[in-house]
Amino acid sequence: MEEFDNLAQQAFYLLVGGTAIAAENINQFLTEFPEQIQNLAEDAIVKGEETCQRWSEESEQDWDWSETPSDNVSVGLRRRLFALVNGDLDLAERLLNQLRIDHPNRSESWYYEKVIYDLERDR
Repeated sequence: MEEFDNLAQQAFYLLVGGTAIAAENINQFLTEFPEQIQNLAEDAIVKGEETCQRWSEESEQDWDWSETPSDNVSVGLRRRLFALVNGDLDLAERLLNQLRIDHPNRSESWYYEKVIYDLERDR
């Protein structure tokens, strides 16, 4: 019977020791976790900014900013629309063309302003 008591006591000590080690590891993890999350977030922000900058530079090359439409749409309006469609020139053209169909005989600036207004309103 004494051997059984010793075995039970050793099993209990093993369980308590294992629990203490687990608690210590959990405590260490919880202490380091916010810092790791912060580092991951900062890395993601940096990578996102780099990707957006590269993507924006590549997309802006496709849009001829020096070209002035016959109705004198300002470069500011064109850039604002470009930013709102995240550089998707096809989307910008589809939106403008749909407005041209739905609202004929308006100025080109009106179409740009309307698309910008609609995009900002729907955000």
